Amino acid sequence: MRFVTLFIGFFCSLIWVGSLHAAGFMGAEQITRDLLPRQTVNTMKIQPGTRSLGIVAAPVNSTGSGKGKTNLCVNFELNSAILTNDAKRQLAELAKSITSERLSDFRFDIIGHTDASGDAGLNQALSEKRAVAVKDYLAFAHAVQAQRLTTFGYGETKLRWPDKPYDAENRRVEIITRY
Repeated sequence: MRFVTLFIGFFCSLIWVGSLHAAGFMGAEQITRDLLPRQTVNTMKIQPGTRSLGIVAAPVNSTGSGKGKTNLCVNFELNSAILTNDAKRQLAELAKSITSERLSDFRFDIIGHTDASGDAGLNQALSEKRAVAVKDYLAFAHAVQAQRLTTFGYGETKLRWPDKPYDAENRRVEIITRY
């Protein structure tokens, strides 16, 4: 009986972790890779039309996107800036990332977005409140220095999927590394 209980508990934890991943949950390491600034290295490249090699600075991604930004699925209560428990788990991973040694020298923009449902003015205000809610949560719950975080709200003006203005993926928080 004890084995069955342990097996069921393990299986349920796999389902829980899988559902977070499917919903867009990102771990601290992936967030860090995405937020690391693009690096350049000098490489040797054949110069066009010649037989010589030249040194060229080529962008190199850290193992992630290397763009210095990431979009996180941070859920809120309907029409509010109240974070859900899933959002708090995602933000805990973000806090681990931006307080890591690799990102400790950087500042970050927290940008709130909404979908196109509802009034544009209300969406703008809501996106700003949600960005501030993320900043406040990171600062108070995870001791992230508030001066490293700047908030913006874009409402429905910068949809992730403009051809699907009501898609849930448009409702997001974007984190951008400032150099």
